[in-house]
Amino acid sequence: MLSRSVSVSLDQPFPAADNSPLQLLQLGEHAAALVCLLLFIFHLVMSSARHKGSKPSRSSACMIQRPGRSKPRSISVSADLDCPGRSSGVSRGVSSAAAKRSALQDYLRLCEERNRTISATEGVESFLLSCSPMLSMGKALATLKPQQFFPFQQLPADCMLKIFSFLSPTERGQASQVCSQWRALIKSASLWSSVDLTTFPLCTKKSARHECTELCYSAYRTRMRKFMKYLVSVKPALRSLQFAYDIGEYKDGWLECLQALIKASRCLELEVAHLNWKETPIRPFWSESITWSTSDYNELMHRHRHRQRLFVNFFDQFTAAAPNVKQLVLPFDWSPRSLKALTRLKRLENVVLEKYYVFQSMEQESLDTLLRQLSSLRRLILEVWTPSGRGLLFFHLASASLEYIDVSQCRGFYVGSVSLPKVTVFKISRHPWNGPLVVADSITVPCIYEVLCEGAPNLRQLNEHTLRADWRESPYEELDVVLKAICSCRVHKSGWVM
Repeated sequence: MLSRSVSVSLDQPFPAADNSPLQLLQLGEHAAALVCLLLFIFHLVMSSARHKGSKPSRSSACMIQRPGRSKPRSISVSADLDCPGRSSGVSRGVSSAAAKRSALQDYLRLCEERNRTISATEGVESFLLSCSPMLSMGKALATLKPQQFFPFQQLPADCMLKIFSFLSPTERGQASQVCSQWRALIKSASLWSSVDLTTFPLCTKKSARHECTELCYSAYRTRMRKFMKYLVSVKPALRSLQFAYDIGEYKDGWLECLQALIKASRCLELEVAHLNWKETPIRPFWSESITWSTSDYNELMHRHRHRQRLFVNFFDQFTAAAPNVKQLVLPFDWSPRSLKALTRLKRLENVVLEKYYVFQSMEQESLDTLLRQLSSLRRLILEVWTPSGRGLLFFHLASASLEYIDVSQCRGFYVGSVSLPKVTVFKISRHPWNGPLVVADSITVPCIYEVLCEGAPNLRQLNEHTLRADWRESPYEELDVVLKAICSCRVHKSGWVM
């Protein structure tokens, strides 16, 4: 090439062909610049290929032909827009081709050092990789159809049973009509571990103007008989049982249904039992006659005694089938046979004994037997009605395990002494039950404060009052107010009537 320095601008188009030496020189300079540009592109392609490694990629900077394909897949050419040649003092109007070649060589060297130039395809791929979590979520949402539902049928049987356990008995009955699989699962014995027969309404569809009649009760009785028959076929493993039915009503037939349920169920794991056998609270009241005579009274007493005899047999069957009950709530008749059946439950911890009817008395011997035989008893709520007046009995309470005792619902029940080393809560009230008026001065009643000081060393609460730490030393003002409301002794009781 000639050594003359000719200024050539790359931005101008090629000049027209001419035979003058100057024009030939300009063509040579343009050809040299074009060759350098091609060398730059080739070098850029090769450097990008080396950066990607020996394994060819989809976004290579050169034309790559895969084996077995007749056409190249893609061609991408990239260029760095931040050209360092523009800031290195090399301008478009260089005076010589040597300066241009030097600038291009510097640019190629800087490109090799930086090695940051990527192709357009690679840039798209990197952007997609950064957005892959959102794209995967979008694809998952796109696959969901508007009418697609949760695959409940594909769940394991244990999971389906756990879900069914949160349904009420009425909802389980509705779910059992969906398909045969659900019907079989709902009939599992483990699903009916808790049976509460008091939650069923008397009328299924009750309007504001509807008045329940005997016809409604008849329909309710039919529904409950069918439900208990269904439970008999299930043979449930009971853990909790609750009912409120008058077992003395032969027309209702509650006793036969309950006996069949107890006999068919597995009651060894039964721990909670609420047995209201003396009445049916859901039964609407209707008057059969507007007169009241002696025969009606005699019939009422006969029903009470007859119901009591039925309870004795039923309770004996219940305690034999469920010996591991820990919590028991029921009206108690204090008959010797019923007391024997009650003391059979050695694991009892919480007992509520309500009164059966007002003419049912309780002896001190029965109370001693109850507290002595039930060695695991922690809580006792007692309700008995005994005559008070001349010749009344002062009861003695002794238990090594009791921590909570409540006799506030008793009438005519006076405490003479206690031996309760673990009791922390004691509830009592003054409810005499007298026939004729009895003068209080004729009877000496022990003071509750002195009784508790001697026999309840760990007492912390008397009724709703929290005792001070030094309450046994002397009664303070707040405690004295409580004693005046519950104690029948001459110090705390004012007036001449018990």
